Amino acid sequence: MASPRFTRQDMMRLAAVSSPGSIPAVFLKGMDYSPKKFRKFLESHRLKDDVHHLFEIPIQEVPPLIVDEARQGYLAFRMSVGK
Repeated sequence: MASPRFTRQDMMRLAAVSSPGSIPAVFLKGMDYSPKKFRKFLESHRLKDDVHHLFEIPIQEVPPLIVDEARQGYLAFRMSVGK
């Protein structure tokens, strides 16, 4: 299945709903909220779980995983934008 195609507005929303000090809250603004730049950033820092939960898991598989506290923010964001 193809990766979700997030928009700049989606990334702005992710930054806004993220906890202060979290990776999205700190770094997305400096990347002009670019989903491509953010994914490359995560990959370059070997944050494979973050990439997987935000960009690779099909949306249908997200609801049962939302109990994962470490990735709950990404998963809740995905459910809110439906991607």
